[in-house]
This record gives sequence, C-alpha cells and structure tokens, in this order.
Amino acid sequence: GVQAQTQAAEALHAARAQVAALRARLGDQQQQASAALAAAHSAHARLAGEAARWQALAHRAEPLPVPTPTPTPIPIPRPTPTPACTLAPQPLRAKAACTQGATPRPVVAPPAVPADSVAPAVSVAGRRVLCVGGIQHAVARYRSRIERLGGAFVHHDGGLEDSVQTLDGRLQRADLVICQAACINHEAYQRIKRHCDRTGTPCLYLDRPSLSRLDRALQRPAGCQAPAHSASR
Repeated sequence: GVQAQTQAAEALHAARAQVAALRARLGDQQQQASAALAAAHSAHARLAGEAARWQALAHRAEPLPVPTPTPTPIPIPRPTPTPACTLAPQPLRAKAACTQGATPRPVVAPPAVPADSVAPAVSVAGRRVLCVGGIQHAVARYRSRIERLGGAFVHHDGGLEDSVQTLDGRLQRADLVICQAACINHEAYQRIKRHCDRTGTPCLYLDRPSLSRLDRALQRPAGCQAPAHSASR
C-alpha cells in the first residue's frame, strides 16, 4: 500500500511538472503571437499610409491639355467687286473714286489684360485667406496671387502631413477659405464644410489644383455651393 501511494505521488508530481512546462510553453507562444500581430498591424498601417500618399499624388496631378488640331482653311472664291463709282449716286461718285486707291488702315487689337489685374468678385484685400490642400507648386502660385491682391495667405495641407486637429484654429482665424476637395482627406473636408456653414465664412471649392481655376473661382460670387467630395484618402 505504501509503495502504491509513493508511485501515485510521483506520477502526480510528474504530471504537475508537465502541466507547468506546457503552460510556460503556451505563454511563450502567446507572447510570440502577440509580437507578430503587433508587427503585422504596424506594417499594415505603414502600407496604408503609403497607399494614401500615392493616391493623393495621383489625384493632384492635373492632366496635360490636349492640343486641338488647327483646321485647314478652305478657300472660298470671292465675287468680282463692282467699282464703287458705278453703284454710288452721282454726288458720291467723285468721293468713291478718290477712296478706291486708298490704303486701308490696319485694325489694332486692344492690349491683353492680365488675369490678376481684373478686380475679382470675391475681394481678398486685407483679409486672411486659408488654403487647404494642394500640391507644392500650385500653393506657391496661390500665395503669389493672393498676396498680389492684398490678402494674407495661410496654408494647411488637409491632413497629409499637417495634423487635422490644427485645422480648426486656422479656420477660426480665416476670413476666406480655399478648399481643394480632391487633395484633402474626408475629415478635413467635413470640418471645412461644417465651419463655413455654421459661421458663414466664404469658401471657394476647387476640384483640381490650378491657378486658372482659382482665378475663375474668385470671379464668382462668394456663396458658392460645395461640390461632391472625392477625398484623397
């Protein structure tokens, strides 16, 4: 009886030791799985950020203009003109005969007026203009145009690198907002729309980054409606 109890105790001790070893091994495997899951989440976040960046760059690229072929003019035969002195009444024939050999005066076209010299419908003089979104070269042109018109230019990239949380403060200080809907994320777009609807701040919505589109938007009345939003990410 004593020997059987001893064997049973040894078997129980061995079973407990095996259970403890299994628990330790399971704990190690759980730690390894947690580390692998964290690494996978980090890689997924990094890849998602890269994909959003590339998608934003693709949205910002403005397509090159397609040249329009110049049509070949078709010569149209002109009828033989009748001398003016044979058609004019007798008192006017002498005057017509004097003007037949005269050289016609050249037509002088009016000088071209630069786009930034035309007074915009939306005045920016003395106002703080916040531009949200846009690629680097377009933002530099916007800044030059707004400052030439007498405004103070402020920029926020719409959540690409600047924090979206800083957008609210800049919106509060802005007198006019330029929103490039295709170059910002959905949260930034919604913040702009809510702020402008609530405060009545004028907002110019541009579907693509372009100085000519900014000029056309400045010529329109300030209370324009927001277009359908296609966020970059």
